[in-house]
Amino acid sequence: MAWTLTRKQAATLDMIVRLTEGCGRPPSMRELGAALGICRSAACLRVGTLVRRGAVVREAGDIRGLSVRRPYVVDQAGRVTPLEHVRRL
Repeated sequence: MAWTLTRKQAATLDMIVRLTEGCGRPPSMRELGAALGICRSAACLRVGTLVRRGAVVREAGDIRGLSVRRPYVVDQAGRVTPLEHVRRL
């Protein structure tokens, strides 16, 4: 079960991870948009796509309710695979 992210989706996912690790809490859509240099509504659209693809989980009703499904592996082609689906040798 792998999925391929676009460059913008990968940048959004990476920024969510970096902001969460840096601040100790998930970013709001406004903070995420500011960090990516886009408006809040564009950040909402990108996060919605990541939620539909299963890369991010969003808590309903919580302004900072984002969490990244981890751990995951990104290969050189940009395909993202949750670690539970990576075969162990």
